[in-house]
Amino acid sequence: MMPTNQHTPALKMRTMAAALCCSAFASPVVAQETPVGFSVGLGVAAGNGIFVGEDKKATAFPILRYDSDAFSIGLPDGARVTLFDQGSFRISGIVTPRLSAIGSSDSADLDGFDRELTADGGIQLRYNIVQQTRLSLRAVTELTNEHEGSEVDLSVSQALPIGNFPLRVSAGAKWQSEELAAYTYGVSAADAAASSFAQYDPGKII
Repeated sequence: MMPTNQHTPALKMRTMAAALCCSAFASPVVAQETPVGFSVGLGVAAGNGIFVGEDKKATAFPILRYDSDAFSIGLPDGARVTLFDQGSFRISGIVTPRLSAIGSSDSADLDGFDRELTADGGIQLRYNIVQQTRLSLRAVTELTNEHEGSEVDLSVSQALPIGNFPLRVSAGAKWQSEELAAYTYGVSAADAAASSFAQYDPGKII
C-alpha cells in the first residue's frame, strides 16, 4: 500500500506523456531505416509529474541530431557508436541522458527534495524484422554516480513515413533495477528528513 506521510502521499499516478515531434532531414534517404545526415526539429511533451506537488506542465525541447551508419549524436538522444552491423542486425554502444530532474524550484511542496539529471551508458541491439518494422533491445546502467541503477527496454516499432516527416510508433516492456526505481519513485531517509514526504521504498510493501 502507499505510505501516508507527514504531508500527502509522495507519489501520484503518472499520466501518459504526449509528445509531438516534427523534424526536417538535411539529406533524407527514404530507402534506409535511419536517414543519414543532420536533422533539426521541435518536440513537445506534456503530462503529470511523479510526486505530489509537481504541477502538470508542457515542455518544449529542441531536436538536434546527426545520423550515419557508423555513429549518431544529438539532443535529446545522446550518442551512439556502431560496434557490429550486418544488414538488418546492428549492435551499438550508447550514452544517453535521463531527463528526469526534480527540484524545489518545481513546487513549494518539493522543498528539500532533489533529483539530478543523470546519464546512462550501455548497449543497444536492433533487428529489422521486415522493412520499417524494428525490434529493439536496450540495456543501460547509470554513469553519473547518482544511483548506479540499470534498465532493460524491449520494444517493437513501426515506421509510418509521411512525406519528409516520418513518424515511428512503438510498444514494449521495461525493467528497472531496485536502485533506479528507488531513485525515480522512492523517498529515501535523507529525502524524508529534508522534505515533507515520508520515507518510501517502491521495492517493499509497507
